[in-house]
Amino acid sequence: MHGTFSDVVWQAIIAGGVTIVLAYIGTRTNKAVREVKDMAQDAAEKTEEVKTTLEEANKEARVHMAEIQKTGIDTHTLVNHNMSIQLKLNLELSRWKAQQTKDIVDINAANLAEAMYKAHIAKQAIVDSGVKTEKIQ
Repeated sequence: MHGTFSDVVWQAIIAGGVTIVLAYIGTRTNKAVREVKDMAQDAAEKTEEVKTTLEEANKEARVHMAEIQKTGIDTHTLVNHNMSIQLKLNLELSRWKAQQTKDIVDINAANLAEAMYKAHIAKQAIVDSGVKTEKIQ
């Protein structure tokens, strides 16, 4: 037998110390794991809250965008309608003046007014048809 009684005692003390240290480390590790799990759970809950809030905000934004789009379309329609009326009035008054004066300048103005009115009606027909064009001249 190589070891003595004191060697066995020291080995037992060292083993006990190592066991205590390992137990302490295990306890701390378990506590840390629980804390990490709790933090992960909190983060998951907050992420779900953010997701829900974002979904609600996106839904509201879509509704507002649809309202804005409708207002834009309605405004554009009204402006085009009013432009058509104004061009028609200009055409009629220019034609009447040309008939009254028989002046070449007034006749040319009436012809230009008619061309502008017809061009507007043609462009409006394209817009009303829903055909997408690069740019209507």
